[in-house]
Amino acid sequence: MINDFVRMLWEQQVDKVVMLTNLIEEGMVKCEKYWLDDSPAQFGEIQVRMIAIQTFADYVIRVLEMSKPREAVAVQTFTHFHFTSWPDKGVPVSPWGLVDFEQRVFAHPTSRPIVVHCSAGVGRTGTFIALHNIIREAKKTGYVDFLKTVVKLRQDRNLMIQTMEQYWFLHKAAQIAIVCIGTTVTSNDIVGRIKQLDEKSMSGMTKMEAEFRDVSNVNDDFKEDFNKAEEYSGEDGNVYQNSGENIDKVKNRFSNIAPKQKYRPVLACGTTDMRDYINAVFLPGFKKQSQHLLTQLPMPTTVVDFWRLVTQYNVSLIVAFEVHTMVTDITFGNYLPIAANQKLNCSPYKIKSMSLTKEALWEEQVLMVETEKRKSLFSLSPNNDESQTVVHLKCLFTELDPDKLLSFLRQIRSYNALAQGRIVYTCSNGAKYSGLACVLSLLLDRMEHDSCITVPLVVGTVKTIRPEVIPNLDHYRVLYDVLGRYSDSSVTYENIGKVEQNGAVVSKVSADSFFNEDRSENVYANF
Repeated sequence: MINDFVRMLWEQQVDKVVMLTNLIEEGMVKCEKYWLDDSPAQFGEIQVRMIAIQTFADYVIRVLEMSKPREAVAVQTFTHFHFTSWPDKGVPVSPWGLVDFEQRVFAHPTSRPIVVHCSAGVGRTGTFIALHNIIREAKKTGYVDFLKTVVKLRQDRNLMIQTMEQYWFLHKAAQIAIVCIGTTVTSNDIVGRIKQLDEKSMSGMTKMEAEFRDVSNVNDDFKEDFNKAEEYSGEDGNVYQNSGENIDKVKNRFSNIAPKQKYRPVLACGTTDMRDYINAVFLPGFKKQSQHLLTQLPMPTTVVDFWRLVTQYNVSLIVAFEVHTMVTDITFGNYLPIAANQKLNCSPYKIKSMSLTKEALWEEQVLMVETEKRKSLFSLSPNNDESQTVVHLKCLFTELDPDKLLSFLRQIRSYNALAQGRIVYTCSNGAKYSGLACVLSLLLDRMEHDSCITVPLVVGTVKTIRPEVIPNLDHYRVLYDVLGRYSDSSVTYENIGKVEQNGAVVSKVSADSFFNEDRSENVYANF
């Protein structure tokens, strides 16, 4: 039916297709590929070719062109929104990514039919359509009716929303989407947005306090529901557990901060006395999954584990906070050479300081991490390489100063570290300052790309993984303050042209220019 599917897109003049399945899942073909990446593909009388692509952490956006030489209108173009993080008959790990995706899809209104499909066209498809319908209902009336929404969908197509798990997930995603309504702001309007958020409501609470409360409450509810689901299934998703649980507890600086199983990196074990545990979590980047790592500063018992993490997961930049406390706090382990040209031995690693540069706000140290040859067979470094260069950037302040934080963030981003590997953010508890810096970096990524931002969406995504990140209102407020400083600085990152404007393709250029050249129009649908 693939030729008929493409013909339908042509005849209905579809300009948006939402795909919620991967081509192959669990070794089975779930969808035939109706486009080619490198060359045109022919489907009956219609040729399809890809003219632009953008890849994000949870989804891919393509611009595809259909041509039919014998027709009066010989060319039609549609945008292909492909969500890649949704397992068949299940639900995504977190609802935040799907809410982000829904905002992308409906950022530009269209009067034409929108094609939504997964594999069978009922489970994931029904959940996505129901989510969009509920969001529209909430905006229009202030009320939502999940049962009525699903009944109506099933009157039109049987089995829409296939499982109880998908129905539960719909509620959580809708709750998140409703929290995000009205919170999207353009870069030009951030200062005005901060003034609005500082206004007090009749309850005496500022709008910023209410926004932070709502984001925190959503994640608290999600955490509770998630734990109940894991308890029902006989698993524990909140803390790490295995046969070595008692041993691994001594590797947590704070007993109440431990990684959730599904987000933690697993260390390769070269010897029987090694374990695979480290108190760290993966965080998604803007364009790729698992690009960032949050972890606690090494303890005496975890120094080798820290360097195992750095080498095994190809870390190119370490961003460290509160390192000065190592002098007086016995829970900290010495993991760095003190001066340039010095070495620190922590078998099987030798950490050599190649250079040391101190600035007003940070200290940069270029390190060579060498693995002992006799240990290299234990896969303690990627591809058994014997050495790896890593930049260690030590923050020399802890106050929540927006100007200092923005300067420090620009230094972090100047290394282009994600093009070479991953970034580790580390502080005393692996959340407070390290999480703040990571969230700010993610916000700036989105601001540069879209010139608009939904702060609750980014904060909520990270707090689902590491609840202790952005622990209070002061940390939440500084996010807006830094974005305001960034906007005021008039630093522009130019895109190369545009692909879509008001739903129509106007040029065929690189994926980085997919969104409008006029950034003021590139605002998510809930703004």
